[in-house]
Amino acid sequence: MKSKRVVARVLVCGLGSIGKQHIKVIKKYWPSIEIAILRSSEKRVNDEFSNGLLSFGKIDEAAKWKPNAAIISSPSILHVKQAIYLSKHEIPVLIEKPLSDGNESREEIEELISLSKTIPILVGYLLRFDPCAEYLKEIIEKENLGKILEVDFYCGSWLPDWRTADGYEKSVSARRDLGGGVLLELSHEIDLAIWLLKLIDLEKSILKNSGLLNVDVEDYAFLLFKSHKEAVVSLRLNFCTQSLKRSVTIQGEKGMVQWDILKGKILVESRHGTRDLMTIGVKHDERLRRQFQNFIDCIDGESSPICTVEDGVEVLKVIKEAKLMASIYGEI
Repeated sequence: MKSKRVVARVLVCGLGSIGKQHIKVIKKYWPSIEIAILRSSEKRVNDEFSNGLLSFGKIDEAAKWKPNAAIISSPSILHVKQAIYLSKHEIPVLIEKPLSDGNESREEIEELISLSKTIPILVGYLLRFDPCAEYLKEIIEKENLGKILEVDFYCGSWLPDWRTADGYEKSVSARRDLGGGVLLELSHEIDLAIWLLKLIDLEKSILKNSGLLNVDVEDYAFLLFKSHKEAVVSLRLNFCTQSLKRSVTIQGEKGMVQWDILKGKILVESRHGTRDLMTIGVKHDERLRRQFQNFIDCIDGESSPICTVEDGVEVLKVIKEAKLMASIYGEI
């Protein structure tokens, strides 16, 4: 009988916002795990997350520490190269979304996919780990709403409110050279659309820089799709509006379902006017915990990745197509 691999050491690559959140969750739920940091820059940061943790400046030094797993939360321009290097050293990796900034070579992606067949490599699209997402997937697959007519995904926020550490202008989200912009940074919704609806074809793409923020990337995106079952699917993403809102609305012939992602609530309305409000969603840290548990289970050989490298590639394909379409038709 094959023995389980014990996850005793975890390397966190990059100490940005999401890297710190991963460290917080691991410390809380897996306090026996030893954590080390691979810095994305030479700048050393001393705070509650890094204080007392082993820190490396180079990936080869980090690999010699022999971690049992790694979380890649560095800027997206580094994701694929770091993932290939670590997995070649037989270190399972969880790559934060997006899989990359889209500028990697086809050969690199093919190599990463090949490596994922022999060692766990997961992509961190976190909304898949929310019970509300699972509920929506179930009602779509069981056709509880009858024919799906339209689906709307919306994520709106104000970038300065959630990139506060060194000023939002210096953050990954705001900088094209680091893989920023709403399509990459808010690509959770793109992954969710593909995961829930499977086959969708992009019909329209509008990308804008609103001028409201000091950024050199698109801070607003409108994507219009058609599903293989003829449903109209819209994605509206921005980080240039000060009213925070995040939702998924599905309209079918038999009624409507809406997921308020921020409140963790599901509203179900039938065509007869009955309404049912359920609170089944979980907080961000609980999604991270569930995701890391899936990572551990994959390393143990007890589970398969909830989100694979191939899933991450599908999101990048949509993003590339959206950017190309917007540039051709002057919508960027």
